Amino acid sequence: MMRSGVLPRGVGALLVLVLVAGAGCEGCQPPAPPTGQEGVLLLGEMIPQTAQVVVFAEELASLESALNGVMDRAPVVGEALEGVVLDEVWSSVGAGAGLPAVGYLAHGQVVLAGWREPGVEVEAPSALWGMEARAHEVEGARRALRLHDAQGELQGWAVVDARRWAVGWFVEDKPKTRLDEVVLALGERSLEVEGHRRFLTTSQARPISAMISAGRLAEGLSGKGQAGVLAQRMARELGWVHLRAGLDATRRQVELEVGTPGVRGVATSIEDLGEAAGDLPPVGGLVRPGVLGAVRISASPERFVEFVRATLSADDRLRLDQWIEELDEELRVDVMGDVIGQLTGQALVVIYGLESSFFEQEGIEALAAVVRLKSTRDAVLLPIKERRPVEDMLNSLTQVSRGKLQRQVIRHMIQYAWIEDGELKWALILGDDHVLLVDSAVAFDHANRWERSPQTEGDLMEGRGIDAMLAGRSGGGIYVELGALRGIFEEKGPEELARWLTPFEAVKVRAGVGERVDRAEVVLWLEDAWAGGEPSAAADQAPTPATGDEEPK
Repeated sequence: MMRSGVLPRGVGALLVLVLVAGAGCEGCQPPAPPTGQEGVLLLGEMIPQTAQVVVFAEELASLESALNGVMDRAPVVGEALEGVVLDEVWSSVGAGAGLPAVGYLAHGQVVLAGWREPGVEVEAPSALWGMEARAHEVEGARRALRLHDAQGELQGWAVVDARRWAVGWFVEDKPKTRLDEVVLALGERSLEVEGHRRFLTTSQARPISAMISAGRLAEGLSGKGQAGVLAQRMARELGWVHLRAGLDATRRQVELEVGTPGVRGVATSIEDLGEAAGDLPPVGGLVRPGVLGAVRISASPERFVEFVRATLSADDRLRLDQWIEELDEELRVDVMGDVIGQLTGQALVVIYGLESSFFEQEGIEALAAVVRLKSTRDAVLLPIKERRPVEDMLNSLTQVSRGKLQRQVIRHMIQYAWIEDGELKWALILGDDHVLLVDSAVAFDHANRWERSPQTEGDLMEGRGIDAMLAGRSGGGIYVELGALRGIFEEKGPEELARWLTPFEAVKVRAGVGERVDRAEVVLWLEDAWAGGEPSAAADQAPTPATGDEEPK
């Protein structure tokens, strides 16, 4: 028979153990930190919803590498973190090098946070990163420090609890919100990461992922007029932009996958533009070493025209409609039916250089001028279904142009050149199955060379994957020679942009990946100094893109 009181004492002892386990005890070891994707997403609890940019790394070492790159090329961050030794940061908070970590920008502060190495205890330093470290009380923290410079100004902070750590630096003067006071207990104010989780489960595994708040970044976009309005509207519609990044096997390319799911319940002007009715012809003579960039568009012509029209202001839409109506009457043609209706929906824009007018603008206005091809030297290739309706319209335009539009037949093609005061303003070459529009003598020379001897890409742009960007009927893409663009910015400004472009040779963006309108692939080619290897002969022999100081259009 069981002795009286044994069972109650056993139950009581078990209850004590449960209470101790639930309440914690002095010297008890906390649970092991979570790792991998789940471990890094759990750190979302330390990120405020108001963050502008968030970088996730499944290992702290990957985040450190990315941060070093940003410090080298972003003056605002590099200056704020000047003198910071990252190894000293990690050791001061007991950070685990192989554990998940995050970095983000919020409330004028760059913040790094992550999981602590189990069993590692660190002493509170009196100085850190050349600044005085003063103890500070923060609810829920085992230790909290505030960092003051030689003038006594607060420049940063550090907090740790039993399992996590966070450090922050100010990149703006006296931010209103001190994140060290809330970072350990954000609760409902923390970042919602479920959208990023969905993106991670449907994208290729890479060591770094990120979320970028397009809407919050758009609040700082400069520029007046319709360009600024459009940029901010589209950015807000995008909401959070998600991406994953990593190096390829050669370590010469940075590969990114980008997701733009948009904001649920918010109407968007960014939509599926449909599919083109044909393929692009061979374009090797147009896209070759020496070009500054190339843009491929593939869409339903009618949908694309409506999309472009929707981006115009109300006054500009009215003027466009009136201009088309006047053309219809004067040329006795149906511009939308006889011209737009003859397009297949494919388009290739090749940019050979920048006009000097580009450098007279700033911010979003400069970018808008490039998008509208107002500050570029370019050729636009448009495949067509039938030649006759387009030729009839151009011949009619020649007759009413008062001698400005000149027509010349050369073998299988017809050249139309608009000349004012002896200067070429633009030219159009009509072939059997395409129209080629150029806006300068530089582009005209390239266009004529291509017309005489069309060719495939071959090894003209070897290693750039241009053929994949131009293949098929769906999707679109952008290719830019960043090394050439950097040279232009170094000479003519802005120098800060040139500094950001330092590590890169080129970039390619391919949209509509996997038949998803909300996905894109980005490839960045690294300069030899950053990736090793020998420069290619093609790059050495490539002519320099135009910068606007050469012969006029």
